[in-house]
Amino acid sequence: MQVIAIQQGRVQSRRRLSDGSVFESAYEKLPVTGPVLIGTTGVGFDAQGDLVRHGGPDRATLMYAFDHYDRFEEEYGMRLPYGSFAENLTVSGIDETNVAIGDVFRVGEALLEVSEPRIPCWKITEHTGIKTLTERVQQTGRIGFFLRTLRAGKVQINDPLVRIDRAHDEFIVSEVYRLLLRPRLTQEEASWLLACTKLSRKHRERIARTWAIDA
Repeated sequence: MQVIAIQQGRVQSRRRLSDGSVFESAYEKLPVTGPVLIGTTGVGFDAQGDLVRHGGPDRATLMYAFDHYDRFEEEYGMRLPYGSFAENLTVSGIDETNVAIGDVFRVGEALLEVSEPRIPCWKITEHTGIKTLTERVQQTGRIGFFLRTLRAGKVQINDPLVRIDRAHDEFIVSEVYRLLLRPRLTQEEASWLLACTKLSRKHRERIARTWAIDA
C-alpha cells in the first residue's frame, strides 16, 4: 500500500455545462510533486467551495483507490488523470471493501483516521464531462473515503500507507455507504450506524436527530 499521487485545489468560479450557471468549487486538483503538509484542514492549500457540504476536520482529506482508475478508463475508453474524482491522495492496495471507519493509517509523517464514505455528487460529471460517471461511481461503490488528521505531517508520492489501528472491524466503508444512501433506515440500522463511534459527527447527528437517539 502506498501513495501513487497527491492533489490539491483552490476555489474557482465555474459554469455548469448543463445550464451555464456559475458555482464555486475547488474540485479541480493540481498535482503535488514534492513533500506537502497534511494538516487538520487537509492537504497543502487545498480548499472547498461549499463549506456546508464539504470540508471541516472530519473531511480533511479525500482518499481514492488507484485501481478504480483502470476500471473506469476501460469502461469509458478514455484516460482519466489522477484527481478526476477530486481526491487528495490516490493510493494503491486498499479500497472501500477492505477499509473500515476508524482505521488509522500512517502516511509519511501524518496519522490519518477514516471518518466517512464519500457521497458522490454531480461535480464528478461536471468536471470530467462524462454524463453518466457520477451515477456509475454511485452504482459501483467506487466512491473514495474521507479522513481526519490525528497528527499533522508531510507526505509525498511513494510514501508507504501503513494501517496501524482498527477501531471497528464491522464498519466497512462500502457497507456504511450502502446504508447512508438509504432514504429511510430501520431502528436497528440507525442504532448500528451510531455504534460506530468514529463515524463523522455530521452523519451521527443527522441519524440521531432523525431517529431521536442519543449519539
